[in-house]
Amino acid sequence: MNVLEIKTMKGPNFWSNYRHNLIVIKLDLQELEDKPTNKINGFSERIEKMIPSLVVHRCSQDYEGGFFERIKEVPGWDMLLSTSL
Repeated sequence: MNVLEIKTMKGPNFWSNYRHNLIVIKLDLQELEDKPTNKINGFSERIEKMIPSLVVHRCSQDYEGGFFERIKEVPGWDMLLSTSL
């Protein structure tokens, strides 16, 4: 995975109506593009250990822990990478 671009955004933006300060990162997933996150051994455990505060991120499940639940169930990087933290 390579970071292609990092930029900060202030004010109204495409990704969020209520978060006006964002960091936008453009990634090239390389060989990971075709490998769903729920098929990478230990991925969900590692991201939970690295960013434990995501437990309160409700994602589309609308309850605490929903984000971690979804990365175990939903194949693909799009849900994970498009998440506003």
